[in-house]
Amino acid sequence: MKELISFLQCPVNTTDPLLAPPPTRPQQLTDWLRAQVLSGALAPATRLPTTQELARRWNVHITVAQAALTPLVAEGLLLRRPRLGTVVRGTAAPLGRVAVFHPEPAHWSGGERFTHRLVRTVAARLDGAGIATCTLADDRPEREREAMPADLLRLARSRQIDAVIACETHPYVDRWLAALPVPAVSCGSGPHLHQVWFDLAQFALSGVEQLAARGCRSAGLISVLPRRRDDDRPPALHCRLLEGFLAATAATGIATRAEWIRVPADHCQAAEPVAERFGYDAVRAMWAQPERPDGLLVFTDLAARGALMGLHGFLGDGRPPPRLVLHRNAELGLFCPLPADYLDLSVATVADALIAQVQGLHRGQSTGLELLPYRLVRGEGG
Repeated sequence: MKELISFLQCPVNTTDPLLAPPPTRPQQLTDWLRAQVLSGALAPATRLPTTQELARRWNVHITVAQAALTPLVAEGLLLRRPRLGTVVRGTAAPLGRVAVFHPEPAHWSGGERFTHRLVRTVAARLDGAGIATCTLADDRPEREREAMPADLLRLARSRQIDAVIACETHPYVDRWLAALPVPAVSCGSGPHLHQVWFDLAQFALSGVEQLAARGCRSAGLISVLPRRRDDDRPPALHCRLLEGFLAATAATGIATRAEWIRVPADHCQAAEPVAERFGYDAVRAMWAQPERPDGLLVFTDLAARGALMGLHGFLGDGRPPPRLVLHRNAELGLFCPLPADYLDLSVATVADALIAQVQGLHRGQSTGLELLPYRLVRGEGG
């Protein structure tokens, strides 16, 4: 701090205007400070004195000092952090403010639980780390969502935010997320370079192996994720569950059939009624057949709720219920009256992975796709 104050009180040097005492007009002060930052004379992460101290050292009113700093904050050259003051922004400077973005398509219901919990958890964990947040939801009409949200672009261009975390991707988000002028990461399976998603191949393998360990000789799959299509672009992560299930049943010797595999023709929307209905209809169709699998793997937890309701109507028909392995969000839980094991993934784990990625990008580090594994939780019975 002593060195910085000495620098700001540098003596008159008429041959180098950068070393001259700053003039008193706010715009001239701004230009002078900008030159110091861009030249490297004020290094990244350098903490400036308070505006009161700067006003005293420059012999100007405090409002002049504040007015001189404000444009540099908007340009992203300076960063104001609560309780820490103003610092010169750079790769060594910590994150100051992050936008937590929720696409919120019109067909989502208020009960869609995972993404809403993730938005709150990301914001809370950033706040706990001393990083300010703003939460943005895209509530525009569907036809207007192809374009980048104007308020998000404005915040990024003016450097009022240092990064963006999209807590759910959507095809329209994938088209513009990488074009933001600040680092951006997402939770999803789209083509965006910097993203966190779920290791569905590991989910399938763990689930089938657990069914085998429970003595199952056959297995079915209910998943809200569709099959691979001809126009899918890599990484087509949603296909890894079905492909992993088929590979795991072949490796373990567990029998399966096409009629025991129920996946939608296209992405099943995440809203609770849609996913639950899909799980209900899928298990009803599967269990109406003469032969049924003795084990069942279900993704997601919403589809599992529907499948459990569908199975209820077949209880007591003289045939034992299937052994279940169900997807579950650790913080949200899942009521299941039948013998079942669970593959859990914590919302907090996803939030921490997103924050770690955006911090790495902010520091100039190379990141990429991170697939998060599921944890097997053995249930009672069986």
